[in-house]
Amino acid sequence: MATIHQNGHENSAKEIRVWCDGCYDMVHFGHANSLRQAKALGHKLIVGIHNDEDITKNKGPPVFTQEERYKMVRGIKWVDEVVEDAPYVTTLETLDKNGCDFCVHGDDITLTADGVDTYHLVKKAQRYKEVSRTAGVSTTDLVGRMLLLTKNHLQQGDKEYEVGKDGSSQLGQDHTARSPWTGCSQFLPTTQKIIQFSDGKPPKPTDKIVYVAGAFDLFHVGHLDFLEKAKSHGDYLIVGLHTDPVVNQYKGGNYPIMNLHERVLSVLACKYVNEVVIGAPYSVTADLMEHFNVGLVCHGQTHIACDVGNIDPYAIPKQMGKFQLIDSVITTFPVVRPSQAFDQYGSSSCLQKCCPILTPPPVASHLDAGWFNSTIYSILRTAHTIEESETPTGPNNAVAGRSATYADLPPTPGVTTAALHRESKAMYRVSCQGRSECVPLAECPELLLEISRQCYRGDFSLSCGVNEFDPHVCCPRVTTPTFNDQRNPPACGKSIVQGDFYNGLGAYPFVARIGFKNTKTGTFIFPCSGSIIARQIVLTSAHCALAKADSHRLSSVRVGDYDTRTDPDCGSTGFCAPVAINHAVSQIIVHPDYIEGQYHHDIALLILRSPINYTVAAQPICLHSRKQDLTVGRRVQIIGWGKLSTSGSKSPELQSLEVPLTSWDQCVRAYASTGALQSPQSIEGEWMCAGGEGRDACHGFGGAPLIIRDQGRYGQIGIMSFGAETCGALNMPSVYTSIAHYATWIEANSPKGFV
Repeated sequence: MATIHQNGHENSAKEIRVWCDGCYDMVHFGHANSLRQAKALGHKLIVGIHNDEDITKNKGPPVFTQEERYKMVRGIKWVDEVVEDAPYVTTLETLDKNGCDFCVHGDDITLTADGVDTYHLVKKAQRYKEVSRTAGVSTTDLVGRMLLLTKNHLQQGDKEYEVGKDGSSQLGQDHTARSPWTGCSQFLPTTQKIIQFSDGKPPKPTDKIVYVAGAFDLFHVGHLDFLEKAKSHGDYLIVGLHTDPVVNQYKGGNYPIMNLHERVLSVLACKYVNEVVIGAPYSVTADLMEHFNVGLVCHGQTHIACDVGNIDPYAIPKQMGKFQLIDSVITTFPVVRPSQAFDQYGSSSCLQKCCPILTPPPVASHLDAGWFNSTIYSILRTAHTIEESETPTGPNNAVAGRSATYADLPPTPGVTTAALHRESKAMYRVSCQGRSECVPLAECPELLLEISRQCYRGDFSLSCGVNEFDPHVCCPRVTTPTFNDQRNPPACGKSIVQGDFYNGLGAYPFVARIGFKNTKTGTFIFPCSGSIIARQIVLTSAHCALAKADSHRLSSVRVGDYDTRTDPDCGSTGFCAPVAINHAVSQIIVHPDYIEGQYHHDIALLILRSPINYTVAAQPICLHSRKQDLTVGRRVQIIGWGKLSTSGSKSPELQSLEVPLTSWDQCVRAYASTGALQSPQSIEGEWMCAGGEGRDACHGFGGAPLIIRDQGRYGQIGIMSFGAETCGALNMPSVYTSIAHYATWIEANSPKGFV
């Protein structure tokens, strides 16, 4: 009769050995939770960790060295063995060599630099299982918090829980205002998660209990070393974690980066920790010592800030003779780690060459002056190249809209430090000229993470100051175009160029490529396009969203691409845009009246799993719903990577073709022989036509945006739907789904809060 193992598995002659692998850079509780779930599937958990060279090749330089990453994973309580220098692509030989039955990974996508699924071999052999990733945390997310949080969050002290009758002048009234945690931490704490991470084992009566306390923010190898040494002084280790406002008081503005609930899980995942006190008092009291029967209180070699009233927080344990300093490594990052990305990209970037708005002020000598450049490029690092394939064909003699490289790898961050905010408070100001005002860079969408033509010329006039490492810029006041309404996100339709027409890098940052995954090989193709209309919404054609092939399924959206041959894309001046990023598609919303094989109601929304980080190469477009502006003969543009004639070839660079709007009567006559525009299902106004001058949007343009320019901003008026079999013929325009006709449908079906 079989007995049940504590993990829920029946004991057998052979124990179940589970394999996990990865980079494990900046290890956080999301990694730990994944390993916890993997351990529950077997008896032993073996974790393979990639070396620095392989990570740099496929993903970009890691923040922590391989030795540090090996040590961090060994410190996670569910890990039984660590295999160093594990191959980046998991093979059956790797599993067999380590005696593992199967491989476990999270439900996200991991690819090599060549776009190959790193788990395709074990998947094919059916020796692969998935566990759910931990929502609300990722390495990218943590870096975003370091870069984007306000400098005064949590600085309310005792007033945090007071509620006044009068409105507070400290709260922003603007509709774009947001909480410091908005867009940064989406983690939802539950008692169940704490139970899953806890041992649940009380101390024995004979155990010597050691107590330590602190913030333990961004849990790293320094914390691990300290806790290991503290545990060696006793049998049972209790860690007291201070509340967020308390940490903010003694560590300063912008701390903690991880909230209390997240820090609790990070510490509980450490194998040296037995119990955590959530919201521990800053001063160790006699009541606390008695309640937990503490035999020794330890602290590292870091500065001990006094409590209110200039009181030593460790006065009580010192008086009791139960206090000891541990000679451990520092548990905060004292310096900025120079990033290899800066060496690779920084010296040629416009950010370094001619944009003083991104240049840090003078700081202490031990801080790397290139920290901002290295951080930006670390966050945005990743390069991939994949071959394109042909677009799925359409029905009858009409050709489906005219289609690319994939990288859904989490960007590897550069690490900022506590020293940045404490030692870099330099401030300088100059006055802004003309129709502009001096504001933080983060509050100026027109210039955020991008450059202007002034930067190309080396003009330094955009910089107006730096305050506590927040660069300030002269932000232009932009006249609102006629197509700006409530359904459009703020600052939509922008490119890096203002005032003239330009087709190069950054000119059309709102065009995205739709990725289809080969279910057998894990590689990707990009046969059609779409447009960014919100941080998690891409607009495209229904025929693109529902395109089918024997081995490919729609999987992702690639944003920030310009030249499919290079990543990152660089201009002739030496400026390089951020790398292109792919976002997994979580939901496809197709118009309910669309019929596959026809082009009526040819419109769809792709909802992304994670929000787009707006950059110089990725921005939303405005939706233009004013039909009265769309007069016959008006010059408009179609944007994409497809062919411009039947005999032409696809362009590796994003291109723009200017065409005239044509009358509906002319369009109907052109397609009279096909009857495509005169079927019983036709609805007046659902389509519009443009082209007919001998060059047109052909194969590869499916789902691409048809746009107009108004007062320096772009608005989308149509979606490429279909065209004539002989594309580019005179008097044969292409047919586009009308944005004006479907504006209400787009608004009604866009998930709320995704703008």
